[in-house]
Amino acid sequence: MTFNECEFCIYLFCTYYNGKFAQDIPNMEGTPQDIKIDASKMRISKGPFATTFESTNVIFYFPKGNSNKFKLNYLTNYSGERKFYASVKDFLNHFKIPFEDIV
Repeated sequence: MTFNECEFCIYLFCTYYNGKFAQDIPNMEGTPQDIKIDASKMRISKGPFATTFESTNVIFYFPKGNSNKFKLNYLTNYSGERKFYASVKDFLNHFKIPFEDIV
């Protein structure tokens, strides 16, 4: 998945689940339940080793040099399935985001 596709995915994710908690989002098991999606606080931060996609908390993680490793943030108390998203379609299907309703 390209970086631009990752940006697109975080935008769709935050727009679709705005105001929801992790526990209300399909396939977010293992993520701290107090994470609330706030589209107004959506941001992307580039660090020396990775880019993080945030909405109050880091939600997704994209390591530098690994264009196929867009994934949930496993660094903050994550205990669920370790899934990588290879395409926008894979990402949308995993989180049950209907592309037609957003665009």
